[in-house]
Amino acid sequence: ANAATTGEGAIAASLGIAAKAKASTGGAIVLAGRDQIYGALLHVFASKVGENGIKPDVWYSLDSDGKPVEVSE
Repeated sequence: ANAATTGEGAIAASLGIAAKAKASTGGAIVLAGRDQIYGALLHVFASKVGENGIKPDVWYSLDSDGKPVEVSE
């Protein structure tokens, strides 16, 4: 469940298990944190690139506390 986008105002939303997303400058990401076994929704995070520590063109996922963390491709 990966989502990537480029362009001003574009939003990458990844809502499945093991979700990760990235967007470029002027964009935003939306991530869901789910239970790895049952898929129950645990957390939701949304941010514009440049806010909340979100960097352009970097993959993010949510940790167990629902905080965004950088992840590899």
